Amino acid sequence: MAQHVAPRLTGATDPIQEPPFCDGQTSGVMHVNQRFCGGCQLLRHSGRSSPHDISVYDVPGVPSKLGYISLPKCGSLNMRDILRRLEGRSFSKSIASLGTLAELPANTTFFSFVRNPWARMHSVYNMQRDQWLANNNGTLPAWALEFDDFAVNPDGHHLHMNPRHWSPMFDQLLTEDGHFSPHYLGRIEALNDDFLSILQLAGADSATLARVRDTLEHHRPVHHREADYSQMSTYYAKFYSNKTRKAVGSYSRVDAKLFCYTFST
Repeated sequence: MAQHVAPRLTGATDPIQEPPFCDGQTSGVMHVNQRFCGGCQLLRHSGRSSPHDISVYDVPGVPSKLGYISLPKCGSLNMRDILRRLEGRSFSKSIASLGTLAELPANTTFFSFVRNPWARMHSVYNMQRDQWLANNNGTLPAWALEFDDFAVNPDGHHLHMNPRHWSPMFDQLLTEDGHFSPHYLGRIEALNDDFLSILQLAGADSATLARVRDTLEHHRPVHHREADYSQMSTYYAKFYSNKTRKAVGSYSRVDAKLFCYTFST
């Protein structure tokens, strides 16, 4: 059952001063559908959204449309695949990039998923490493960046991908006029349970929830390495030193606080 967390947004000029959306809890769907950080400056990536950031789905048995806000390296390929299966079509219907809430469709429940920042940072590097191997006959080129170098200064080492893959998650959910775009946030470490809770909050009936639960149980994840997100903590931790753990913690400190993540959760 989803934990109902009342948003308590103060409009602090520094986002780190905002109370956590998760209200100190490391499980349960986060309710964040109020204006975020009223007069603060938007951070560096908030205006770099793409037309594919939000897709809208009509899932039978759910009264409202579902607006999925995609965050890179947060299970987005899996989530879009699940939503397409539930809707019964082979493509996602993308709408305009993140702008203002007034531009987003009415009668739509917007949601997104976040991820442990330390797991996400390593996943970004791992994706790049796989590309280097694929492009160099299975061997790493001599100039390939080490994870330790990337982790201590991600913005200073430009991997061959959009910086949104590693930049702070909360920043990418801010719209250009300072709103926090989703109504609800789930964690990919509990993707199935949190998605079912979001559907329940969106008004899905019991028959629909049962059908979705069956779909989730039989869904084959897009990425083999992420077949069980809940076990990822045992995977990424071994690649971190004390130095890189602290560096990523500092870089992602707002995400860690707002979404109640620590290195081991």
